[in-house]
Amino acid sequence: MKKLIIQILAIIILLLTVNSCSDAQKAADDCLDSSSDCNVEIVVNDPETPEDEPIIEDTPEVITDSTTDIEIDEEEIEIVIKSPDLEPISLTFLTTDTLYFYDGQFIEQPNVNPVNCGAKCFTDSDQRIIYDESGEIVSQETLIVEPSFILGDWIIENIDPDTAFSLGGQRKDYSRIYFQGVEQGNWFLNQWKATDLIQTISGDIIVIEGNNFHPLTAVTGINHAKNLLIHDFDSVNRTAIIETNGVYAVSWATNYFNGAKDWLFLNGIYYSWNGYELEADLTENANALWGWNTTPYLVEIPNGQNPTLLSAGVFENALYWIECNTGWLTRYVPESDVLETVSRLYVGDGYRTTGLLYLDSLKPVIVQGKLYFYDGSIWEFDLRSGIVNLFFGGSGEVAEW
Repeated sequence: MKKLIIQILAIIILLLTVNSCSDAQKAADDCLDSSSDCNVEIVVNDPETPEDEPIIEDTPEVITDSTTDIEIDEEEIEIVIKSPDLEPISLTFLTTDTLYFYDGQFIEQPNVNPVNCGAKCFTDSDQRIIYDESGEIVSQETLIVEPSFILGDWIIENIDPDTAFSLGGQRKDYSRIYFQGVEQGNWFLNQWKATDLIQTISGDIIVIEGNNFHPLTAVTGINHAKNLLIHDFDSVNRTAIIETNGVYAVSWATNYFNGAKDWLFLNGIYYSWNGYELEADLTENANALWGWNTTPYLVEIPNGQNPTLLSAGVFENALYWIECNTGWLTRYVPESDVLETVSRLYVGDGYRTTGLLYLDSLKPVIVQGKLYFYDGSIWEFDLRSGIVNLFFGGSGEVAEW
């Protein structure tokens, strides 16, 4: 009798909700037919099914569970479509032609010739794609060309020697510059190959060509450009302009400032690798990092070689640099003014020629307390535990997501 009443109620509800039923069944079929990882959950409802619950079939059929012999009407079954839980991306890894997202596992992306275009942004051929925290596509747009480098409205397209020659140039490298889809100047005049495109905190856009700077804004006489910008550099009169989110006219007493080309920022102060500080003004011989200017150095460097320092990043109120000649990771703690070695990441021979090679290839970055760097493969050094692990068996570049 109870089963008959339930069937009568189900038929009434079916007449009121047939459209939603059809949609639910279609969603389930689509889920099962697709290649996505969605889940279908079968839920047995209370016989007094609310009117807004979907009904699966027009004609009630009985499903018998052979293990329990309990009869369940199909009207009492609800199909729930569940999207898979998406883990947040912690970092990205970019090889010469492949993009990976990393959430504890490498997730290869189908992007063609991917180029980093900013926060949660990578290109796919001539498409600029913006992603969310979980690596899902938020938006995309078509670009004027497939970029070699891209930053905001600026695009750099490197032209290889053979292509340049076919277009009427010399058989040399060139770079073509676009702003908002319009070529700037004439690529014939840019006989160099871009290796990076950066924007300083001051807002200046600068193309990097090895150790050379090609500003796309009005600054001249650049001695250093990364986040902090040093320009109008006068080594004779020892004056310059330093720009961050402020503009500082500075002077100094010794020539050590000529080599102050690597800086880290912590608690409102910029620190150079060799002992300068910039806050409201430039301070010379400001801290223990000054020791890198004269022997004996913190680490042993043979035969009168000069040290080669590369910034690795900031973690837990400490500044990290790698001495590239030897491979030593060093830490400077401003609060205690202590400079110390942490661990030897690789065994360098101490010569500056070796250091300069590592200066270009290491590409260190600190993400969530772990230092990633390249030495034949990508290695992961845990700054808390001191444990080093192989992260990726090949070359590439890690970036924080």
